[in-house]
Amino acid sequence: MSKTTFLLLIAFCCSLFATAQNKKIKLDYSVTYEIPNKRKQTTDTITVSFNKEGTYLYANAPVLGDQFASTMFKRSQMDASSMDSHFILDTKKAIVYMEVSFNDSFVFFKMNMDDLLPMKKDPLNKEVELIAEKTSEVSLLFGKERSVYSIYPSSEPDKPINVIFDKEHSVDNNTIFKKFIQMMLNKTESNGSIDFNLPNGLLLQAAAKGKVVLKAIDIDTNPVEINFSHNFNISK
Repeated sequence: MSKTTFLLLIAFCCSLFATAQNKKIKLDYSVTYEIPNKRKQTTDTITVSFNKEGTYLYANAPVLGDQFASTMFKRSQMDASSMDSHFILDTKKAIVYMEVSFNDSFVFFKMNMDDLLPMKKDPLNKEVELIAEKTSEVSLLFGKERSVYSIYPSSEPDKPINVIFDKEHSVDNNTIFKKFIQMMLNKTESNGSIDFNLPNGLLLQAAAKGKVVLKAIDIDTNPVEINFSHNFNISK
């Protein structure tokens, strides 16, 4: 399929989606994170909005827009400096909604992640527990000492991820990850299971192998309401 045909197909699907869908969601918190960029040797920032139930995540994610542009328009002389992108994840259904806009153009699409992820025959044929263990460590974040949790699979206790949650701002982290863990098992043709019970609360920091891979630098508790059909309409 040629690139022109592919783009026309996307446009056709978007027009159908615009007339068929109209969704409205409300998010309770917005958190700005710092993420080290090893390739560029810089630090990127991304703002993610959560609802308390853990059913939706929203991000205004320029890095995703840049990746989309570099993939779709490799041979174009298009100036991507005006690129903007919005990303919504329905965690219960594992559906992604994304809008990418540039100059006077925009692309909006809906993707079922279960359809997109490839099968990989690497089955887990035993029961594994994802353990979230409160450690004796504390870390000072946003002016308060906060407990550090060590999260690791029972089969690999030597490979923990150290995570800090803000218990004062409720977020159901089990809902966020439940569908994706089940999807991972399905895609690897696994007969086993992964049981977990993650702490409730807003994610503030994650570290692996002694290095911080994600750290919150700002929390906004003003609710965000998003109405979207074929584009996003955001108000605070």
